[in-house]
Amino acid sequence: MRRNLLLLTILSAILLFVVMNNQYIATVYNAKQALKSNIDYDTKLSLVEGILVDYNLENKTFVLKLSKFEGQKVQLKWQIRVKDVSTLTELIERKTYHVAIQVDLNQHQFTATKNRYAFDYDAYLFANNIKGQYYLVALDDAYSCDTFCLECFRLNVRTWIQNQLTSHFSEAQSGFLQALLLGEKSQFENYAFYKDLGLAHIFAISGLHFGIIYQYFRKILAFKSDIMRSLIILSFMAFILLLVGGAYSAQRAFYMILYAETCHLMHRKIDSYTNIAASLLIILSMHPEAILSTGLHLSYFAYICVAIIYRKLFGKALKSKILEAIRFSVGIQILLLPATLYYFQTANLYGFLSNALIVPMTAVILPLSMLFLLASSIRLTFLAWPLSKLLALGINVFYYVGNYLPLDLSYFVQFKKSDFYALLIYAFFLSCSLIFWRFFLKRRMLLKLLFVSIVLLFIAWNIANDRSITVSFFDVGHGDMSLIQNGQTTILIDTGDGKVSSHSILRSRGIHNLDVLILSHEHADHIGSALELMQNMKIEQIYMNQATYDKLLTYDQPLNDQNIMILEKPIEHVYDTHSNHALILSVIPIKGAKGDEDPNDDAIVVTLEYGHSLGFFLGDISTAVIDDLLSNQSATLSKHANIDFVKSAHHGSKTAINTNLYDNFGIDYVFTSCSTKYKMPTVKLDALLKSHSIYHYTTYESGEIDVTIMREGIKIKRFLEP
Repeated sequence: MRRNLLLLTILSAILLFVVMNNQYIATVYNAKQALKSNIDYDTKLSLVEGILVDYNLENKTFVLKLSKFEGQKVQLKWQIRVKDVSTLTELIERKTYHVAIQVDLNQHQFTATKNRYAFDYDAYLFANNIKGQYYLVALDDAYSCDTFCLECFRLNVRTWIQNQLTSHFSEAQSGFLQALLLGEKSQFENYAFYKDLGLAHIFAISGLHFGIIYQYFRKILAFKSDIMRSLIILSFMAFILLLVGGAYSAQRAFYMILYAETCHLMHRKIDSYTNIAASLLIILSMHPEAILSTGLHLSYFAYICVAIIYRKLFGKALKSKILEAIRFSVGIQILLLPATLYYFQTANLYGFLSNALIVPMTAVILPLSMLFLLASSIRLTFLAWPLSKLLALGINVFYYVGNYLPLDLSYFVQFKKSDFYALLIYAFFLSCSLIFWRFFLKRRMLLKLLFVSIVLLFIAWNIANDRSITVSFFDVGHGDMSLIQNGQTTILIDTGDGKVSSHSILRSRGIHNLDVLILSHEHADHIGSALELMQNMKIEQIYMNQATYDKLLTYDQPLNDQNIMILEKPIEHVYDTHSNHALILSVIPIKGAKGDEDPNDDAIVVTLEYGHSLGFFLGDISTAVIDDLLSNQSATLSKHANIDFVKSAHHGSKTAINTNLYDNFGIDYVFTSCSTKYKMPTVKLDALLKSHSIYHYTTYESGEIDVTIMREGIKIKRFLEP
C-alpha cells in the first residue's frame, strides 16, 4: 500500500507538472501578446502596497509581497528592480520593509530568453510564486511595522547575521558562511568552482543542513519528556526554515523531520515511502507551482537515492566507517549522475572524492558557525572570539582542500536532455503496471513487450530525426544565433551578443563539436559570444570576413585563428543525408556600395537547400544589398518554385524591408530574432507579411523556434506554443 501511495503521488506530480508548465507558457505567451515588442507603450502607473520579503543588493532587486493592488486586497509576489541600489540599502538600514510604490504596468514582463533545454530565469521565478517583474518608478512611502511581523523579523535576523559575519571574518570567509548558513551565494566568489566540483548541495539549504542539525539535536537534547525534545527540535527547524525563506528543498527536509518526530512520539517505525509521499503532497498542495522547481526535483531525487535505492542495493553498512564512506560517496554519485547530467549537462567524474572530503568538514563548520552566532547574540564575547578564530581556520582548510581537488568536466560530452525521454516514458509505463499489477495476468510478458516497444519507438524516432533537417532560431535577446542540424552535422550561424552563453545553449542540446561556424558580420549582437564558443568547443571550420576578424582582434580574449577562413568568394558545402536529398549550404560574402561605412552591408549570408526546400539567412543586410543577393542567386532561385523560409534581415528593421523579396518569391515563413530593445520588427514589416499571407514568427513572442524540414514539408515548433 505504501509503495502504491508513493507511485500514485509521483504520477500525480507528473500530471501536475504538465498542467503548471502549460500554465506558465500560457502566462508568458499572453503577456507578450499584450505587450508587443515593436510598439512603444505609454506609461501606465499603478500604486501597490506590500512588504519587502527578500532582496539581492548585487542584482538590485527585492521581492515584494503585495497586500494591495489598485485598491484591491491581493496575495501576489513580484520582483521589483531598482535603478539605484542606495534606495534598497536605505530601506534595509532603516528596517522600513512596508512600502507603497509606483510601477509601470506597461512594462514588458518575462523578458528572460526562452530556449529549449536551457535555463529559464522566468520559469525559476514562476516556480517560486513570483508572478510579476517591474521596475520601481517611485517610492511613495516606507515604514516599519509597529506590531510583530514575521517577514520583518526574518529580514532583521538575516541582516544581523550578515553584519556579524562581515564584521568578524574576511570577505572570502564571510561569503562562504553566508552561502552555507543562508543560501546567499551572491557574496561567495568561488561558488561556480565548488558547483563544478559537485558540491552545490552544500550551499543550497537542503536536507544536508537539516540532517546535520537534526542529528546533533537528537544527541545533545537529553530530556525525559519526548514531547519536550520534539517541540524544541521542531521549533528550531521551523526557525531555520523561516530564516532561509522556505526554499522547497528546505521544506522537504522540515516535513520529513516532522513526520519522523511524529513517528518517534507514537512509537512507530519511520517509513521512507510514506514520508516522501506525505511531504511532497503537503508542498504541492500549498505551492502547486513548486513542481516546476529544479531544486524540488533534485532534493527528492537525491533523498530517494540515499534512503531507498542505495539501501536496497547495498544493504547493511560496512564495518569500516572509512570504507563505507567511500562506498557511499561513489554509489550516490553514480545514482545521482542521471539527474546531474539532465539539469547541469556535465558532471565531475571525481565528485565522489570531493563529497567524501568536504561534506564531513561541513558537518563540523555548520554547527560551529551556529554556536558562534548564538554566542554573539547573547554577547558572550569570550566564547564568540575563539569560535570565530576556529571557524576561520576551518574555512581556510576547506579552501585549501578544495583547491587541490581534481576537476574534469570533459566526460559525457555527447549527452543531451532528449536522451532521457525514452527512459521517462518507459518509467511511466512501468509505474502504471506496478500500480495496477493485479489486472495483468501475464505480468512478465507485458513488461517485456513494453520494454521492447519503447526501445523500438526510440530507435524509430532517432531514424526519423536523422532523415530530416532541423533549423533552430535561438532566443538570444537582441541578436542572432541559428543552428542547422542533420544527424551529427552541426552548423552555427552567429552567436548572439554574449549576454546569453552560446556554449551553454549548445551544450544543453548535447552539442560539443561544430562542423562549421559562420559569423555574418562584425556587430556585437552577432559575434558577442564567438570567442567564448571558440575557447570551449571544437570547431572544424570558421568563416568570417576581414572586418569581423579585425573586430575580434580588438577583444580582450585571445583569438585562436587556426581554423578561421577569411571568406572573399562564395563557397558551397554538400552534406550527405539519410534521404535521397543532400544538404547544400552556400556561404556567400557580399558587400554593398556602403559596406565600408555600414558593417551591416559588409557581411556573409547563407542559403540552405534540401530537396525542394530553400531558406535564406540574411544577417543584417539592407534592402539594396538584398537586391544584389537576389540577382546573384538567380541560378539557385530558378531550381526552386519558391523560398520556403527567410531569417529576416536586421531583426525586421525598416532598413531591410525588401518588397521584391516578399512580393515575388512565394515565401511561406519569415523568422525574426528580436527583443524589445529597438521596437523590432517594424510594424511595416508585419503589415507587409500579413498582406501576402506569410507566417511571421519572432523569438520575442515564440522563444526558440525549431523548423524541421522533411520531404513532406516544413514543421514549426515553438518554445512558447499558444
